[in-house]
Amino acid sequence: MKLLAGFILIYSFLSCSLFAQVNGDYQTRTNVTGNWNATNVWQKYNNGWANVSTNPTSADGAINIRSGATITVSANVTADQLTVNGTLNINSSRTLSIANGAGTDMLVNGTLGIDGSVSVTGSVDVIGTIRCKSGSEGVISGTGSFTLSSGASFYTTNVNGIYNAPTNTGSVQTSTRSYSSGASYYYNSAENSQSTGPGIPSTVYKLGVECPQGLSISKDLTVTDELAFLYDGILNFNNTYNMTLDTECEVTGFIHLIYDSSGKIFDLPYCDILQLYNSSPDEVPAEIGEVILQNSSILPNDVTVTTLTCNGYGLDLDNKILTLKDKDFEIEGNSTLSDLSVELTNNVNYYGSSNSIAHTWTTYGTVSDPVSIRLFYPESETSAPQVRVWTRVPSGTGNWVFVGEYNTFGTDPKYITVNNISDLGSIEELKDWTISDTDQTLPVELTAFYLTVTPQNFVSINWVTQSETGVLGYYVYRNFEQDFNTAIKFNSLIQANNTTQELNYIFIDQNAPMGVNLYYWLQSIDYNNSTEVYGPVVITLSDSNPPNPVLPLRNYINVFPNPFSSATNISFGITKDSQVQIVIYNSKGAVVRNLYSASKKAGTHTTSWNGTDNIGKALPSGVYYVKMITGKYSTKQKIILIK
Repeated sequence: MKLLAGFILIYSFLSCSLFAQVNGDYQTRTNVTGNWNATNVWQKYNNGWANVSTNPTSADGAINIRSGATITVSANVTADQLTVNGTLNINSSRTLSIANGAGTDMLVNGTLGIDGSVSVTGSVDVIGTIRCKSGSEGVISGTGSFTLSSGASFYTTNVNGIYNAPTNTGSVQTSTRSYSSGASYYYNSAENSQSTGPGIPSTVYKLGVECPQGLSISKDLTVTDELAFLYDGILNFNNTYNMTLDTECEVTGFIHLIYDSSGKIFDLPYCDILQLYNSSPDEVPAEIGEVILQNSSILPNDVTVTTLTCNGYGLDLDNKILTLKDKDFEIEGNSTLSDLSVELTNNVNYYGSSNSIAHTWTTYGTVSDPVSIRLFYPESETSAPQVRVWTRVPSGTGNWVFVGEYNTFGTDPKYITVNNISDLGSIEELKDWTISDTDQTLPVELTAFYLTVTPQNFVSINWVTQSETGVLGYYVYRNFEQDFNTAIKFNSLIQANNTTQELNYIFIDQNAPMGVNLYYWLQSIDYNNSTEVYGPVVITLSDSNPPNPVLPLRNYINVFPNPFSSATNISFGITKDSQVQIVIYNSKGAVVRNLYSASKKAGTHTTSWNGTDNIGKALPSGVYYVKMITGKYSTKQKIILIK
């Protein structure tokens, strides 16, 4: 404000001192609008102001375009001792020539708009505003001097911006040029990309970015008061130059950046859009509305984003944290993302006799290696030290699958970390995530639901459960189309056994017709009358139906009996063809038996263990662990050997 007050005082002094009128001086009429060559816009001083019969030239006295007046140069004009307190516009293909006469040759306190050109043999001093058109016009040239003073505003659409002498490029091409660091510089080409030009001072008061095709800086630049993004302006760092914002500098407007080289804005906390062409930027804003990948890039620091647009490229997390704004979701790891979308709703989910907190995340994404995700939620939803995590594929219609129990961290919000995630869902099959308290009973944990054909050509409906708690039983439904609401329920309720051991159920449909699609669903019913539906699975009966493979809903391992004394059966299921290893550990974590290693088809398989080690020696009573490893997935179960 002190700086601006000083400019006002200077302006007032110059206006008063320069226009202590003498005979031959010219001024515009009050608030007039018209052409320079129109005599009715001017007054001439001759012991008082009077009408004129000729327009002013450099041969006359001082010329004052008064505040509130707008004058247009529509024919070539030569002037001297010209002061612009109002607005002076120079039309295209027209030239205003500033002669080198007595006193100040041209002083701009108001606005000078140059669509044509200004030829200077004297001096031009700008305290107000100057607007320069692009191309061969919109140029100030000549053997004279140009000074942009502190407090002035310089607007240019010239693609090259401003240069220092003696380079005849850019908006100003006079023999002598001076640009103040206290001035404001605005670049506003609507059609072309621009550069600031190397003539811009290393420190500027304000920088205006009004160029939607992109403005690049031509040197390291510091902005002290305001970096303004106007009218879809884009700042393009396509070279090695950096921008520094003073501690009191304000960034305004819709902030759109392009990082196309190593240049950047230091310590910028936020931008609305960042387009990344640079494969290895060393700094990006801590919060970004949308990151648009135009090349595969490495994330240089932790970032919060609203939207990530990959365009088929990869974002290497490089063990940095990517936070999805307003989605209560973080992802981290030594992995490359080639797609990621997260939506958060406040839906409560029900499965069996359990219900989730009012947080459901729906995701899809592709990762090159397993990642860790963090799910945040209000403490008011649950303050439990441990919670359960569930997933469902496809979103909204699939069956909820229990992932595991996790310790909680934080206060409000609280959060959990789920490690080794390689499946975030796909755009074709979105994946749901939710959380429930651990003090709720587990619903049915269904690991397989499939159809086979009996020798009599009946349909055998088969399902496998790993645990049941508070389950009344099951109903089977059938339809000829994929619509559960119109499906027919078989009358028989299949009683549940409510055990934590693996159970196999079978229901035979002896009246299934031949030659049509048959859709089957399984409905579980709890004692509190809550239900969950699985399916559909489909089959078409013919004279020669091959048996259908057992397809688990997830990878699992189960041991029975447990505890055991002489031998125990180990059943396991895999969702896709895989190399499977089964290893036995003792309670100290040492391997005692490499039990099983084979390439297996997707489905359910069995093996057994007789309680011996790798050399056939009987092991003592105690606690052991059976671990199954398949690809990136592993799971284990505790077993007890009793002699």
